[in-house]
Amino acid sequence: MRATLRTGFCWLFLVAASFAGGPAPGLSLEQYRAELAKWGSRVAGLSSAPQNSSGMLRELPEAWLVNTKEGPISTSAKFLRSGLEAFQKTAPSPERQLIVKDLETRLAAMQQAAAEYSSLPGTPADAHQRMEQILSAREFARLHGPTPLELLWQRVLAWIDKQLDKLGDKLPVAEESGPIFAWCVIAAVCCVLGVYLYRKRRQIEFDLRREILPFSPSGRNWRAWLEDAREQAARENWSEAIHLAFWSGVSRLESEGFWRPDGGRTAREYLAAIDSTNPLRPVFASLVTRFEAAWYAGRPAYAQDFRRMLADLEKLGCR
Repeated sequence: MRATLRTGFCWLFLVAASFAGGPAPGLSLEQYRAELAKWGSRVAGLSSAPQNSSGMLRELPEAWLVNTKEGPISTSAKFLRSGLEAFQKTAPSPERQLIVKDLETRLAAMQQAAAEYSSLPGTPADAHQRMEQILSAREFARLHGPTPLELLWQRVLAWIDKQLDKLGDKLPVAEESGPIFAWCVIAAVCCVLGVYLYRKRRQIEFDLRREILPFSPSGRNWRAWLEDAREQAARENWSEAIHLAFWSGVSRLESEGFWRPDGGRTAREYLAAIDSTNPLRPVFASLVTRFEAAWYAGRPAYAQDFRRMLADLEKLGCR
């Protein structure tokens, strides 16, 4: 957002409405240049002391009245007021620095135009021509008015600002909201990272845990494993029922030649032995997940968990 460029940069103190009548109280040309220099210095100081913007707005006049050879001329300070207001509404960011830089550039250009005017003996028309020559210089080539997109963005920000104002004094001021937002983001990132590391550690624990059987799982028929699982389910010992149902599935797949018989593998090692393109892999992965949750993670197991185990076993051929 470039609120300081809302009007064309070519609006300088020479292009203003002249007052009719006799001499009016106002600034001399030298006083006017000193006034511009003072405001340029105060704008530059906003980078290190942004809280001074409120006092500057209170002291800023609506316009500067300058006594010239052609009569008093009023130069509007609206661009500076708009820039300071935009500065206050913008959180500390490169955008703020851009606002300050644009204001400094414009005030410096106005000082230069005033200096050029004081040295010209010609008519106002000559001053106009000289002003156009100044503004056509390369250092002013990048300055332009707001684009339609920037105007739309300004309207959006103004609407948001209006809605926030309705919340009253409960919201922190701009100087405080930036650090608060940053700490909220840091806290959120730390929470996400903590959850990820916790799950990763649990997964590693599951991968390392193994149940050593005195024989290979297929050394006992999968039907015998399943029968024992149903007996435990009848006693509502759901964790043990899920445990035995898992070995029934392992016995079934091992007897089909999915891997070499071995009673010392972990649940994850059995899963890794199944080819990723095999349609039974997702079914067995579901068995592994429920088995680890009920047997290793210590989560409460219920009847519906065992029924899901039986449904997966049927898909593996344990009918």
